[in-house]
Amino acid sequence: MLKQVKIECPAKLSLFLNINGYDQNKQMHTVKMINQSINLYDIVYIQENLLKKDGIIIKINNDILNDDTNNCYKTAKLFFDYTGVKINCLEITIDKKIPNMAGLGGEDTDVAGILIGLDRYYQTNLTIKELMTLGFQISAGVPYFIKMGCALVTGYGEQVNKYLKNPYTRYLIIKPNISLNSKEMINKLNQNRLANKYILENILSNDFLPVVPEEVKNIRKVLSRYSGLEHSLSGCGPSYFIAFRKNILNLGVNAILKKEFPDYKFYDVVNTDYRKILVKYK
Repeated sequence: MLKQVKIECPAKLSLFLNINGYDQNKQMHTVKMINQSINLYDIVYIQENLLKKDGIIIKINNDILNDDTNNCYKTAKLFFDYTGVKINCLEITIDKKIPNMAGLGGEDTDVAGILIGLDRYYQTNLTIKELMTLGFQISAGVPYFIKMGCALVTGYGEQVNKYLKNPYTRYLIIKPNISLNSKEMINKLNQNRLANKYILENILSNDFLPVVPEEVKNIRKVLSRYSGLEHSLSGCGPSYFIAFRKNILNLGVNAILKKEFPDYKFYDVVNTDYRKILVKYK
């Protein structure tokens, strides 16, 4: 009987993002972030392929990626190297709903989901700390997604603690038809002075705002016409969002934005700290 594990992998919004230093020895930036997971999900399926002899097969929206330049492949290999689990042929299928290179953590959440899913599939009973440590070897953004929810992320991204003061419950994400490379955006940010910022009562803040492209600046310009709206950038962009303190979407602004930016994607989302994991047998 064939076993399958299905894992929901949520996106996140960066409510507060401060890149406050650079460690020359580690060649990594230090950060202070408040992340909130939201109900926009990639779905990861894990099962052994009995028709194949050996190896790891990664399928992402029907594209097959089987080389070690892919983070999902690297993650599976790292898991097996660490645990010593022996496999015949493993198939990992990812149904992507989170746009790539959008500031929503789409790749990092998949890595976290694969680690958690493999741990459940093979019943290796890894601790949260072990999963976070393995994830950090792939990307500094993965440890947050092991824990999820609303969290204060510090250090290089490996320190994740609950944050209980998020006043927002619902968000409207506006995603321009562009993708942004995080390394290129950080290079632009490095031209400015990195400084440690305090988290104020209005927690929405993002260091990348001064270096975003015109597409994002135009969204911000339109939203600035409306007093009382709270909005910011997620990650290094280009996803921009309005944050609501009550679970009510401003339908008037929503309609205006869709008319102003007819080709952009919109996501109406709410907070979540829940990841569904389903184990079934075929």
